[in-house]
Amino acid sequence: MTDTYSVPLKTLVKEFNLEVTYASTDFDAIRITVEDVARPGLQLAGYFDHYEPMRLQVMGNAEMSYVDKLQPKERGAIFDRLFSYKFPALLIARDIPPHAECLRMARKHNVTVLRSKEATSTIVSTIIAYLKAALAPRITRHGVLVEV
Repeated sequence: MTDTYSVPLKTLVKEFNLEVTYASTDFDAIRITVEDVARPGLQLAGYFDHYEPMRLQVMGNAEMSYVDKLQPKERGAIFDRLFSYKFPALLIARDIPPHAECLRMARKHNVTVLRSKEATSTIVSTIIAYLKAALAPRITRHGVLVEV
């Protein structure tokens, strides 16, 4: 029997001092079940082959500066498609504020948006390390010692 472990999203928010910019209606029920995170750079450019929406999505300076260069209508379309995949949450690093189009599509698709003051590489590596430990397989053995 294989147990599947999970971490509540609200635990990550508390553990890493994340700001909840938009909380989905099911925020308290969201659980992270995958130890990796994703940086959706290719998805922002429209490429969704091999995309894994079960991962926490993290956007940093590179992704946000790309989105900054787009027209608001195009930004809205990109965020609409990205959020339609219903991933657990979007985390924006470096304390970068989310675009209005991002928040509008997060509300439309009911996906949580978080912010961190940490640098992208720092928050990604610490979250992955935390999730690897929290989601690691466990074995419980029960034994009895009899002294003769």
